[in-house]
Amino acid sequence: MSLTEAKKPEEPPSSDGKAAQEPKKRRSPMVFIAPVVFIALAAYGIHMYIFSITHEVTDNALLDSDVVQIAPQVVGTVKSVLVSEADHVHAGQLIATLDDAKYRVAVGQANANLAGAIADAKQAGVDISLTETTGRAGETSAGGQVEQAAGGVGAAAAGIKQAQAHVENAKAAVAVAEAEASNSHLDIQTAQLNLTKSKNAVATSQAAVRTAQANVGVSQAAVDSAAAQEAWASKDLKRFQDLYASQAVSLSDLQKAETAHNAAKAALDSARKQLESSRATVEQRQADVDAAQTQVRVAENAIRQAEANAKADDQKITQADSGVLAARADLDTAQRGLAIAIGKRTQSLGEKRSAATTNDKVAMKQAERDQALARVDLAKAALANAQIDLEHTKIYAPVAGKVAKKVVQVGQLAQLGAPLLSIVSDEMPYVVANFKETQMHDMRVGEAVDIDVDAFPGKTFHGKVDSLSPATGSTFALLPPDNATGNFVKVVQRLPVKIVFDSGQSGLDRLRVGMSAVVTVGTR
Repeated sequence: MSLTEAKKPEEPPSSDGKAAQEPKKRRSPMVFIAPVVFIALAAYGIHMYIFSITHEVTDNALLDSDVVQIAPQVVGTVKSVLVSEADHVHAGQLIATLDDAKYRVAVGQANANLAGAIADAKQAGVDISLTETTGRAGETSAGGQVEQAAGGVGAAAAGIKQAQAHVENAKAAVAVAEAEASNSHLDIQTAQLNLTKSKNAVATSQAAVRTAQANVGVSQAAVDSAAAQEAWASKDLKRFQDLYASQAVSLSDLQKAETAHNAAKAALDSARKQLESSRATVEQRQADVDAAQTQVRVAENAIRQAEANAKADDQKITQADSGVLAARADLDTAQRGLAIAIGKRTQSLGEKRSAATTNDKVAMKQAERDQALARVDLAKAALANAQIDLEHTKIYAPVAGKVAKKVVQVGQLAQLGAPLLSIVSDEMPYVVANFKETQMHDMRVGEAVDIDVDAFPGKTFHGKVDSLSPATGSTFALLPPDNATGNFVKVVQRLPVKIVFDSGQSGLDRLRVGMSAVVTVGTR
């Protein structure tokens, strides 16, 4: 008998003497639960498989928006700040101003320079006319002298012709006298133009005096400001010395206060030197005014002298007319002047050739006028640039939005390109989701997207794919990977995808830039 059979108890006999029948076994509940669980898991697996091939999901996503950094276009001390952190501004709203004193002075100086350039251009135009008129008169005079010399030669050849030649020479003398009279009248015009130029110089010098006086005011304001800073630094130093004596502050703090006091004193000395320089400039510009006024008096004297010369030249014309009669009496002496007449003819021809350079002289004056006009254009450009700089002392909001990251304070020195504050645009935020390159095969612009923002659990926003980046994120890294070395490690890259929210959803106003999100894109 085996041990199993030995341990098995004997079954009691039934009443009818037969062994009792074996009791029926009960089925375990797991027999029914296991198939249900298996079917549920299979259905879930099928659902997840179908979901995985028709959707792409990533949690590498952040909310983003357009943020505009506001920086000054000119250097200057901040005069006023008209907004605070988180304030809402509209496009074109004035948000800050810079001290515009030196830029207003620059505009005034540019205006004065423009006025001087215009005056020079006008003078250059007058010089062209004067040069041409004088040159033509010289040509006429030289031509008359040639004719006179030719007449002298002809007079020496024949008696009657000699006498007639003297008459013609006398008439030529009249023409010369008239030409000289014309030159004298031109001298009057030239002197009058010089008078006008001198008066313009007086006006320009007076404008320079006013500009220098304005600089004195600016320098005085700088001295007052520096003196106030020095006084404040001195009091601060005295306070730190007292605190250091009582061991309330460290030696480093005391040294910083001494350094600040020394810097304030140096700034005050510099401002005072600048004030002295500005005052010296005023005196120098006033000396320029006096010199210009002297030139006005000189020009007035030149006008009087030119008028006297013109009167004398008119008398010469009368005398030349008398010379026509005297020429008839010089018939005998004309024969002895044959050789002289030939020499004069040669000399007159040379003078005529010299007088023929009038066109070249006029061309030179025209070039000077063109240069003067170019200086006028430069002065206009300088004035426009000064006006632009003056306008840039007012800083406006380029877009509508909320103020963020405001670091600007009244009194600080604003530097070119240094951000003063940022404006987060009112435009609706969007999502930048970084998908793996293996997820991009079926993704298209316009596909529907579910967006779960971490800050609002249980809330699902809806949107659509707006654009796909043309390059991976690593392409724009500071040090992009170089896979041409042959020993690179292959890493799955990510491509940024821009997703925009559908309008009209509740809760969009609560979204903030930088929030994390999980996005699900339906690719079929």
